[in-house]
Amino acid sequence: DYEQKYAPNPIYEEWSPKARVWRVYGDEATQIDIEMVAGWREGLDMLLVFAALFSGVVTTFVTTTCKSLQLDLARVTNSLIAVVSVQRATVHRAEAVDAVPPAVTSFPLQTSDFWVNALWFMSLGLSLSTTLLAVLAKQWIHQYLSVASTGSPRNRCRVQHFRYRALKKWHVPLIIELLPVFMHAALGLFFVGLVIYLCSLSTVMAAHMAIIATGAFGVYSVTNVLPVFYPDCAYKTPLSIHSFAAFMFIRQQYMNFFHSQRTPTSILPTSLPDIELKMVERQADVLDVSALACLFNTTPNLSVQSIILQALSALPLPSVPFIGRSGPEGISVVKAINDQFQLDQPVDRFERFERTALRFETQDPQSVLTTSSQESSGMLPSSCCGPKTH
Repeated sequence: DYEQKYAPNPIYEEWSPKARVWRVYGDEATQIDIEMVAGWREGLDMLLVFAALFSGVVTTFVTTTCKSLQLDLARVTNSLIAVVSVQRATVHRAEAVDAVPPAVTSFPLQTSDFWVNALWFMSLGLSLSTTLLAVLAKQWIHQYLSVASTGSPRNRCRVQHFRYRALKKWHVPLIIELLPVFMHAALGLFFVGLVIYLCSLSTVMAAHMAIIATGAFGVYSVTNVLPVFYPDCAYKTPLSIHSFAAFMFIRQQYMNFFHSQRTPTSILPTSLPDIELKMVERQADVLDVSALACLFNTTPNLSVQSIILQALSALPLPSVPFIGRSGPEGISVVKAINDQFQLDQPVDRFERFERTALRFETQDPQSVLTTSSQESSGMLPSSCCGPKTH
């Protein structure tokens, strides 16, 4: 409670350099920044570890295969020795030799060798570039959090908000969120090069590796695309969030172009969080009951369970059937209501438990099970916006 933490300012001093509002802003903004930056730092640390290990693996492969791009000096030496031997034999015998083996001074570069090394070198370059950008991002974060320790609270507030606006203006969050994409691209290039490399050794091994790589990146692509079309999908990543924004922008432009002459088009949501909030609003009644039923069954704290049961005494009547849709969790809540009647309770608490029982019109938990089974079999309506009247 900031009103208890900081004393009110005198009259006409509410906007002074040391006013309470600037101290409150500093405390709140600092807490928000710490929560925001904590996720970035954790992601960057994991990215740096993965990039270091991946770069080491790629370097080992590149060190082995890059020799195929160079002239084999041992082969050249043997070739020259053979030529010299033939020439000396010719001189001593005083007779011409029709076929003198040519000296090997060049070699034909295999296409597969070229592509394997090109892909692996690009993969290594992407991995090292990602490491460099991740280190830079950590330095940006450190500089952002280094708030000036001198000056009035208002001046510190100005500096803090100035840096926050610069953080958004220069798209630092976007850069940090898209850094893993570079590592994913590096991993994809490495897999392609590995398949080509195995083709020269064994077609069967190459086919197996191609299946593994295709399956892995197929899952990667599908999990990033699904949230674009199904906003309730749990496979959300920074890439899918930005992909959704791009998809909705293209869709909005398409609607404006083809429908502007006929009817005005509505403005579509541009972010997944907006869609998520709309879906939560449509399912608010179900989520309220389900959340409390889930918490009731997962917490070992008896006081939390008691508070939940008392809160259900004010549950709106249209939301009562939703307790049956919570399955076994809802049934255990009703059973707990019955158990509370067997205990000595204060009058006000007992009244709440009684009202809770009346909300379900029965103290028999089997009726909740019957409601749930009937709804799952289609006998009762299942609408996320509330029960239908018949």
